[in-house]
Amino acid sequence: EDIPCRLIPKSPKIESLLIEVNLRKQKWLFFSIYIPNNYLVSTHIIEVQTVLDSLSSKYETYLMIGYFNAEPSNQTLVGLCQIYSFVNLIKEFTCFKNLSNPSCIDLIFTNKPKSFIKSSAIETGLSNFHKMILTVLKTNFTKKPANIMRYRDYKNFSNDFYRNELLFVTP
Repeated sequence: EDIPCRLIPKSPKIESLLIEVNLRKQKWLFFSIYIPNNYLVSTHIIEVQTVLDSLSSKYETYLMIGYFNAEPSNQTLVGLCQIYSFVNLIKEFTCFKNLSNPSCIDLIFTNKPKSFIKSSAIETGLSNFHKMILTVLKTNFTKKPANIMRYRDYKNFSNDFYRNELLFVTP
């Protein structure tokens, strides 16, 4: 809630979520994507390029994360990386649908790889086959002061005392 951000209208042709995030006077475009089938990779990436091209004048830093259903060596993904100077931060297997042939199809792309400390895939137990992918952004935030909350002890509650107290509370 302390990070200024806004949702950006997305393409109805692909399952995605686009969020503008303002970090230290720098606008980031966070782009999450889901490509359900490996035969749709090319058509989805063309639509991703259309979206990125339409937004390129507003953002200089990008983080694209998701289930791409293709290895980073896929020619369509290689082309995307070349066009936008993207680097894949995930270097380990993320999908274990075929235990004898695991794959890396959950990916994180950015054009500012030095802005991230660590990227990884971890087992959460939430999926049969996929590990959760994550990355850590190098940044500091000033800590917001703690919210002080007062609670009333109802163990010795007095209805008359409570009503009296409400009469003298200033808004």
